Amino acid sequence: MNEKHDDQPIARGAMLPWAWDWSDWLLSGDTIATQEFAATDGLTIGAASQAAGVVTAEVTCAPDATIGSRQRATCTITTAAGLVDSRSLRYVVEAR
Repeated sequence: MNEKHDDQPIARGAMLPWAWDWSDWLLSGDTIATQEFAATDGLTIGAASQAAGVVTAEVTCAPDATIGSRQRATCTITTAAGLVDSRSLRYVVEAR
């Protein structure tokens, strides 16, 4: 699994678009066929789209998430050629 190791700040109750970029990883001519998401209890994943090897999804932090807690959102893709990869984004909950 590839992971972004820097914790990104997210405020309690925030809904933000976040992107997972596979554009440099995809083989020439291959495309993302499907994407699936998993998240820790303090996050939910909403509407998602993908274009040019980048998956974008709405990530929402729970309004009662603990300040300073670390959260993770993972996107797993399958390509048209059958390759599978997962990448995670890590968040730290901050006060607004």
